[in-house]
Amino acid sequence: MEEADKTKNPLQVLLEEIHVSNQLIQQEFKTFTLNQEQFISQISEKGKDLQNHTETIEKLSQAINRDISKSYQQNREDLKQIMEAGTEKIKSISVSLSAQDQNKINKIESIFNRFWKLPVFLLIISLVISGIASYLAVNFYSTSVKSKEDLLSEYAKNGYTITKKENLDNLIYNNDRFNEWVKENPNDSKSFKLWLNKQQEQEKQNKKTNTK
Repeated sequence: MEEADKTKNPLQVLLEEIHVSNQLIQQEFKTFTLNQEQFISQISEKGKDLQNHTETIEKLSQAINRDISKSYQQNREDLKQIMEAGTEKIKSISVSLSAQDQNKINKIESIFNRFWKLPVFLLIISLVISGIASYLAVNFYSTSVKSKEDLLSEYAKNGYTITKKENLDNLIYNNDRFNEWVKENPNDSKSFKLWLNKQQEQEKQNKKTNTK
């Protein structure tokens, strides 16, 4: 047998394998087709059951709606009768006040007529006080700002200025150190003194020219 297989043409062996594979595929396809038909049949049966349940639910819903409508109409008629009876009873009641109750009502009306102006008067007073306080606050702020501006202007006229204390301290410190250096180095500081005097004279002339 093995010798017979060895003598087979390789092409023939390949064709036989393809044939076997084809048969297996056809068998699997038939099985899939049967399963598909069973699945469709089951879905169809479930659909019929669902349709039957839907029809049953619709019938129950219609019956419930009829019962609700009937109960609503009955309750509406009962409520209408109760309201009509209550209205008739209210109309039949005669309202009468005793002399004591009437006196109490008259006292309340008298008190209201006497003191209703008091809240309005207090409101007007509070508005007036608020207006005066606002005016005084604005006036004080304006006066304070004006006083500060006048003070700064007066300082400027007298040749003064306002600066931070830290800046002033640094200036004094540097000036003191410079004076010490001039004392210790008189020869080296001569040229600087000449230059400084020249700059000061130039600044004075510029100020005179600007004032003219």
